[in-house]
Amino acid sequence: MRNLQNTLISRWYQQVWNQGIEKSIDDMLDDDVTVHGISDDVPLKGTNGFKGFYHDFKSQFTDIDVTVEDVIAEDDIECGRCSVKAVHKATGKPVSFTGIAMVRIKDGKITEGWNNFDFLKMNQQLGMKLVAQ
Repeated sequence: MRNLQNTLISRWYQQVWNQGIEKSIDDMLDDDVTVHGISDDVPLKGTNGFKGFYHDFKSQFTDIDVTVEDVIAEDDIECGRCSVKAVHKATGKPVSFTGIAMVRIKDGKITEGWNNFDFLKMNQQLGMKLVAQ
């Protein structure tokens, strides 16, 4: 059986998202990190780029709980499948959705990340009417 707690990606979700320890972003992300998939098809650059997304999400949601369901790790890559639960601050509505993140690690820090989270499902749970363009 895999020990999920031994992986950087599991510690990332636990400390950064579940415990809200912002300092862990600096501890676990490389200063020049590139983060794909969480901001309108434009990769976020550097820890400050990621912190913009982090603050925006945390300003909209409370009671964030990310459960890492499984992790596969090989060489310098870890891939984690997770489920997310949170409460939308403005409406009080709970949301739940799933996602997968894959990260490249060098010298104990994340240097690049690829994310695929079901933000469509999250927005639908908030009652947003999404129209195809």
